[in-house]
Amino acid sequence: MICLLSSDSHSDFISIGPFRDQEVTSSFLSQTARDNHLTGESLSVMKKYYSTMPLADPESVASFASHFLSAFLPDYDKIPPVYFNFSETDHKIVPDQELLFSQTSRYAEQYARGYRETIDALLLGDFETTSRSLRSWLSVTGLLKEMHTGRLRRNLAVLNEIFASALLSCPVHPVYIRELAHEIQVQIENTENYEMLCTLPGRIARKYCLLVKNQSHSDYSALTRRVMDYIRIHLAEDLSLSVIARECQRHPASLSGYFRKETGMTITSYIRQERVRRAVNYLNISSLEIREIASRVGFHDLGYFSRVFREQMGVSPSQYRKTFTY
Repeated sequence: MICLLSSDSHSDFISIGPFRDQEVTSSFLSQTARDNHLTGESLSVMKKYYSTMPLADPESVASFASHFLSAFLPDYDKIPPVYFNFSETDHKIVPDQELLFSQTSRYAEQYARGYRETIDALLLGDFETTSRSLRSWLSVTGLLKEMHTGRLRRNLAVLNEIFASALLSCPVHPVYIRELAHEIQVQIENTENYEMLCTLPGRIARKYCLLVKNQSHSDYSALTRRVMDYIRIHLAEDLSLSVIARECQRHPASLSGYFRKETGMTITSYIRQERVRRAVNYLNISSLEIREIASRVGFHDLGYFSRVFREQMGVSPSQYRKTFTY
């Protein structure tokens, strides 16, 4: 990294390095060997050479250098960053603003097109198209290029926020969006392995597509979606038709008839269905006792919970856990 100390044509500069900005993986070594026409025998030497270099995030190094130099050079923060190429004719570093502009314009167009295609597919819950568009978009952004693990983790956090923000424009309740965004962020922070981090974009896209498919209920009216959202958010509470009707500012009988006409089931049946569905999820992913699960989904009578669960699933909660979970 070269830091020019002034904007003069013959400026002094400070050189920082060498350092590496990515993990020394087998794929990186192989690609570097191919790019430089080296034989496979060179890989062990290359690995030892790169491993001796400190691993650093270029953005962090640049930020530190900028703040450090600004403390000693009062006008340093006014020196604009410049992109350079090497001129073989003049044998000196020269600015190439035309090249910079053309590359920036082309990149912006590719980025915008890839972003639109990815988000449009995501909002439809179409994972196949989302996955294909995402791979194309990521190849433009460079998100998955081998780099510092910390920087990749930050980029994945940005991708998570982009997807979560995009979903606010579709009929999915914000509560579910923020829950999923938080779950994904925790997964990003807890994933240490570099190769595993590289697989997360596809997994993140799949989770958001499933959220759209399962929670948007775009075929229903706004009123019915409001009833469904209220029930799912307040499953652990004592739900009743009168409480839900008051929340929706409708007469209980009118709301009940409207909901049944549109969904084919009563509000009470829908509450039981959602409670059992949430209980199944707890049985699949947790080791909570069945009594605790029943309480969390709004069943305060264990016998009644087991009876309703069996009616819908064909087996008792304990039989389900033994047979269908691992």
